[in-house]
Amino acid sequence: MLCVYWNHEALQEIIIRDSFYTNEFEIFYTVCRWIHQKHDDLDHYSKVKVLSAVRYSLMSNDEMSKARKSKLVGSDIISEAIQKRKTSSPEHQFRGQRKPNVNLFYESETFILTNGNRIPWTRRRTDYYDIDLDGGYNMIRFVNPSLINYIEIKLWYGSTTEDHRIYSYYIEVSMDGYNWTRLIDYSNYNCRSLQRLWIQPRIVQYIHVVGSKIDPNVTFNICDVKYNTTEMDMVEINNGLVFPKINYNVTSSYLNNAIVIKGEQSYTYNSLLDDFYNDDNDTDERKDLYTYHRLGEGFIVVHLAQPYILSSIR
Repeated sequence: MLCVYWNHEALQEIIIRDSFYTNEFEIFYTVCRWIHQKHDDLDHYSKVKVLSAVRYSLMSNDEMSKARKSKLVGSDIISEAIQKRKTSSPEHQFRGQRKPNVNLFYESETFILTNGNRIPWTRRRTDYYDIDLDGGYNMIRFVNPSLINYIEIKLWYGSTTEDHRIYSYYIEVSMDGYNWTRLIDYSNYNCRSLQRLWIQPRIVQYIHVVGSKIDPNVTFNICDVKYNTTEMDMVEINNGLVFPKINYNVTSSYLNNAIVIKGEQSYTYNSLLDDFYNDDNDTDERKDLYTYHRLGEGFIVVHLAQPYILSSIR
């Protein structure tokens, strides 16, 4: 309920938020009631400013018609909203719920696409899904449009050298399940294991993981999809890649993001644990994780689980 005591600046500040999520015509109707109640205290400019925060392009044609009949909104505003709905980028239009640090995957539905038809699939939280190779197959749908900036998936991998599989994929999102925007494109990277993926905050309702240049039997597990506020200050996003800031060690056991795959006496599948990078920790465990190559021959290869933009190595 909108408080009758608010001034127009405070009310406008609330309505313009993407996370002010409800039916747009209901927002408009409530604003009209507020204007009626405050009629004697509002000038024309104040009314226009508040009404300008309503997103008319999110209304149905019938709702737009009702808004026009209210005489508070001119025909030019409605015509502009119709044009905006046809041409504007979706991320600048939609509203959605914001639930900081809540795993929204547990509040979602999973679909399998067959010949263009969406077939709901009852899944468990630990289910693995096929990564599609041709744009169909898996699709995740939130019950409500939601603000997200973080997706975590685990690509299938084994515990032996023979099971050291790498994958390439991209992730696209949508509001209607038909018009997609690619946000993460790792089509030309060799990825493995846990993928901690960051995007610019965005309202979405559908998520689709699409594979490329990979084993047709690839599977993955959705671990987390949310609006992550606890770690968002630790990374920047640059052209779809994660640019870690201070204290974000991409080789840590928490990220499961580094293994030595080439090097004399290296321990394949031994993580480079950040726990052992403290100079004061001179334990046998730390020594067991060293690797080397002979001068003039050989080399060391460390494989991160996903691509990063790095600025330092220790």
